[in-house]
Amino acid sequence: MQYLIAAVFSFLILFYAACSEWKGRSLPQALKYFFTYGFATSLWEIFTYLQRTSANVDDALIFFQLSSVLSMLGQSAYLAAILSIYRKPRRLMLIFLPAILVACIIPLNPSDLHPTLYGWSYIPNRSSFIPIIEITIYTGYLAAAIFFLADLIRRARSKELRIKYGILLGGLLVFQYPGLILTNYLSMTSLMLPPLDGTLYFAALLSISYALMIQEKEIPTTPSLHRDFSAVYSSFLAILYDMTGKTKLGEESFKFSDFIRESGIKDYVRISKKGIRFSMPSSMEYRDLINRNLKILEDKFRDSEIVDCYLRVLNAAHYILGDKFYEIIKENESFLKKSDLIYGVANGCFLRKIKRDDSLNSYDPIKACFKIYKRLLLPIDVRILSSSDSKKRLAMHYATRNVIITEYGEILTQKAEQDVRNLPKNEQLSIIIDGFNSFVSWIYEKALNRPEETREVLDTLRRILDLNKKVAVKFDIYDRFLETLASKIPERQIRQLYLDYLEEESKSRIFKTLPQSLLVICESKWIKRIQKQLIESERMAAIGEVATMISHDTRNPLQVIFNTLYLAMKKIEELHIPVKEKKNLKRLLKRIHDQADYINGMITNLQEYAREAAPELIETDLRDLIEDVLSSINIPKNIRVVLDIKKSLSKMLVDPVMMKRVFTNLIKNAIEAMPEGGEMKISMSIKSDHALITFEDTGVGIPEDKIGEIFRPFFTTKSKGLGLGLAICKKLIEAHGGSISVRSKVGKGSKFEIRLPLRKRQERSLAQNF
Repeated sequence: MQYLIAAVFSFLILFYAACSEWKGRSLPQALKYFFTYGFATSLWEIFTYLQRTSANVDDALIFFQLSSVLSMLGQSAYLAAILSIYRKPRRLMLIFLPAILVACIIPLNPSDLHPTLYGWSYIPNRSSFIPIIEITIYTGYLAAAIFFLADLIRRARSKELRIKYGILLGGLLVFQYPGLILTNYLSMTSLMLPPLDGTLYFAALLSISYALMIQEKEIPTTPSLHRDFSAVYSSFLAILYDMTGKTKLGEESFKFSDFIRESGIKDYVRISKKGIRFSMPSSMEYRDLINRNLKILEDKFRDSEIVDCYLRVLNAAHYILGDKFYEIIKENESFLKKSDLIYGVANGCFLRKIKRDDSLNSYDPIKACFKIYKRLLLPIDVRILSSSDSKKRLAMHYATRNVIITEYGEILTQKAEQDVRNLPKNEQLSIIIDGFNSFVSWIYEKALNRPEETREVLDTLRRILDLNKKVAVKFDIYDRFLETLASKIPERQIRQLYLDYLEEESKSRIFKTLPQSLLVICESKWIKRIQKQLIESERMAAIGEVATMISHDTRNPLQVIFNTLYLAMKKIEELHIPVKEKKNLKRLLKRIHDQADYINGMITNLQEYAREAAPELIETDLRDLIEDVLSSINIPKNIRVVLDIKKSLSKMLVDPVMMKRVFTNLIKNAIEAMPEGGEMKISMSIKSDHALITFEDTGVGIPEDKIGEIFRPFFTTKSKGLGLGLAICKKLIEAHGGSISVRSKVGKGSKFEIRLPLRKRQERSLAQNF
């Protein structure tokens, strides 16, 4: 039974390891071979069990031949895995040829199986040369595995790796070798030893599983000045060391040693528990070091976050070399464009020196989309990019929540890209564009608030748009990005940039099939419509400024009115006049108070609309929040409220103050829409990446020609009010990265739908390395 029990546990261990490692990403080659070894070992256990327990010699022979092939396959996979850790020979599949040879000659072997106390056992035919071939091949595998494991132990860069490879070697010598040689063959002799090979093979698999769990300790990144080249370079080496030590078998770890050796800095790098220290030798040229590094990065780390983190080194070198740094750009222009590094060096100042960039053509839409937005962000001042407000904004959208921006302004998007690829294909591009448009436009809004940098930022933006225009237009990125940017930033050059783009597109793509006369008419109408939208966005920005001024200047007189009314009420009580006259005076003062309070409410709405919405995300129970709003509002008895929100689904990361304001406005609107009574239903459901909250009433409804206007500021159908309630709702929800829409039918009622992105609290341990 040892074989069957070992097989069951082997499969369980293999399944757990595969599931924990897979996670939707490709596995390293060495790990694939180790999984192949584990799978072959598990099947070997089963076939050996079937061989021992077969009812007749013919069945036993078949299972024996299968187990022999699997044994050789397992040894081949074990050796291939070890070789893949460091050497990675191009013709690695040749290692499996001996196993294939054994599989071919085993049926020719005049095998002799005999019943023993332990089932059918194999006794080799002494006149046959085939057992000798098998033993020779296995011995060769064993010797090669021992040699290469010993070499790995010698080359290991850390104590943890030496222990890992030592366990792999120990498992080979203590369990696998005795498992096949000692127990299997000795049990066929007159010594009558019990066959412990199944147990020992399982022990070997356990030792390998334990070795895979051993992880290298990360080297802390030492604090550094951004312009101290040696300190900055040391921080990059620490990142390189940690990132190449995350693989289970440490196969990437040798890349660190190769990097410092091929860069010619092996003697100038010191590694300790406190960190990595690089001392720039006086005999070394910065240009030569950077050129060597870039060649290695292009060859061994292309499309890796390690390349993104090299931006800090380039910026530190640029600070030292100045204009001479352009020589590095010229020598490595192709790779610097493919890696996006040229967009971040010196805030993109070298972009105006390159004529074209076709590096996006080789990428799929998702990768190209992420790279375009990364390129738009890289030239922005690092103080804006890495601010706490920026991190909060990133967390607001599904596509950006796993984007990491380091203190050096490096942008790591690999994890975010993987998240998006896990979504349905028809939603991927839309989610990326919506999320990044909101974030990138907010970043540029902050960057353009600095008058002394406005021209430089806009010139760089225009250059980035020109260099990446072909691919960006293909995926409809520019149209939506520039529209969002122009609507948020009332800057003349932004509007002109958008209009230039629209005019060019109208000529080159949209109207190329129309007659010339119709082309002129369509162009004119389209451009005018866009100009109207841009003027409207500028008008709303101006209204916001006026609202802020009016609110500030009106609040003080209102406070005086409220204080005076309070004192007047006190004085009325002291007057020696009839009670009836006191009541009349109080009623008049109450009317003044109500009107002043109404004005105060309008000012609050103005302030709310003009104020920038920056949510403070807190885990909030939306059901409790809605119940709190309902309890604070006087709901008429002829209106029935139905709350359909499951307690288990109602917790989300939102700003409770903002969402309470949204819910209050929507509930009050629903009540006002049902003067004759009716039903208001509030429900919530969870979709793949967002929560859907609906407010449905059976009121008077909204005319079809008014639906498109209700979220516009200062639009109202009521006799009183500024018409800011729904505009504020829209603003607050969009600040959360969500959206609000309405469906309505006159006489039937209205249904408002709020979509809020789902967010998770994430431990960004990677960010601590930067």
